[in-house]
Amino acid sequence: MVRRGMPRVAIMIVIAVAVNVYPALLVYTHIAGEKAVARVERCEDRQRGAGPCTGTWRDAEGRRHQGRIHGARDATGRDVRVRISPLGGAYTGGWAGYWAWMAAPVVTVGGLGLGLWMRRRLTRGGDAERRRPRRRGEPPPAQPGRAGRP
Repeated sequence: MVRRGMPRVAIMIVIAVAVNVYPALLVYTHIAGEKAVARVERCEDRQRGAGPCTGTWRDAEGRRHQGRIHGARDATGRDVRVRISPLGGAYTGGWAGYWAWMAAPVVTVGGLGLGLWMRRRLTRGGDAERRRPRRRGEPPPAQPGRAGRP
């Protein structure tokens, strides 16, 4: 039997998972991603600093890859150490450039915890009569707003 609040809980879980996929990939890449050295070929100049950089690198099997190098700032023509993501991107610069993405899991887990705590507090509340332990053989107290059987 599906409870009344289950669709809302399922939606919250789906949103939490969706928000945390990219941060989880970043964590995996920076901790266990394959190490490589990439040659930065070009960085686009933007008005507010360096834009995205592209370059080439080789993986452990010796295959050559080309694409965006995340975190490479003003490194045109230089070699930089990178970590290869499971999706194929190259990341350099460590955790410092990704602090906002790392905040997403903290915010979603904290929000879910707060929501569950509030739900429990609100659904456990009520008058003292409903919370009082029943004696053996005593009928349950009537719940307000529900039609009960005699």
